[in-house]
Amino acid sequence: MIFLVEADDEYILQKEINKIIKKFLKTDNGLNVSTFDIQESLISDISGACLSNTFFDDKKIVIIENAYFLSKKKEKRKYNDEKYIEDLFKIFPKMSEENLVIFPLLDCAFNTSHKYLNGLKINYVVCKKIGHDFKDYGEEPINYDLYAKQIIEDLKIEIETDAYLKLKSYWLPLYEFKNEVIKLSNYSTKVNVETVDLLTPIPLGKSVFELTNALFDNKKDQALKIFKDLLTCNIEVVQIINTIASLCHFLYLVKYLYDKGKTAFEIADILDENVSRIRKNIPTANKSKLEGIRNVLAKLGNLDEGIKKGQITDPYYSFTNFILNFNLE
Repeated sequence: MIFLVEADDEYILQKEINKIIKKFLKTDNGLNVSTFDIQESLISDISGACLSNTFFDDKKIVIIENAYFLSKKKEKRKYNDEKYIEDLFKIFPKMSEENLVIFPLLDCAFNTSHKYLNGLKINYVVCKKIGHDFKDYGEEPINYDLYAKQIIEDLKIEIETDAYLKLKSYWLPLYEFKNEVIKLSNYSTKVNVETVDLLTPIPLGKSVFELTNALFDNKKDQALKIFKDLLTCNIEVVQIINTIASLCHFLYLVKYLYDKGKTAFEIADILDENVSRIRKNIPTANKSKLEGIRNVLAKLGNLDEGIKKGQITDPYYSFTNFILNFNLE
């Protein structure tokens, strides 16, 4: 029996795998579960695990990670060669019907019509989408609140409502959210908003996305506020400039391909990116012409060079002027 399990968050993916293990194994002694990274493992090792006898149970579970050749997204991977894949799928018909193989995929959809899956008994599991990278145009991530509260409940940690809302607003991937909650609880038995402010910095990527959106929307007061908030987190001006430049370069590529008539899925394949990130950035990219984004990149480059060479002695003042004089012409 083969399980194809896909999710867009590592925490949810592992949670689903654990659910399958708990359902099919009588005892959770760790001896009957083997995990292989297909990018590193030999066929002989995987075959040995799939065909070997079990201990203290009547089932064996083999987890095969990073099998991206089974996804809809075409990726260049070490073991995408046909011989390796053929040898891998010759193993499964020889397995006992009691044994299970789990193929987990993170942030990627399975190609369920893949030729190597034909004739095999397949269980296809699509986990609920979390969308911590946001849905198409920046709305609140779906299902996030449900799982975030479940993590806090499972950890038996007391956290005040304001503190929870502040931490949730960062939309960290759930594994990172869990680690942050554990860190905060080690500092204080009851987590409050002051503890979050003290120990959990605002994620740079999220803040820069909001700052860039504010600039592209000509909301300079909002951009200045985000800039000052970043400085209070001890993030250097050069780091902010470089992160905005990286995002603007990405927006330029998205805009260029979108203007060529490419769909979000096609752009995601070309840039080797998550389609949700492409969709999130298309509206921002379309607020400017390509020349406007090029001009912004040139100005950011001049700022970065001037600061690093010591020609700009007050980075805060210079970047503030950049915001006040920002335009996409």
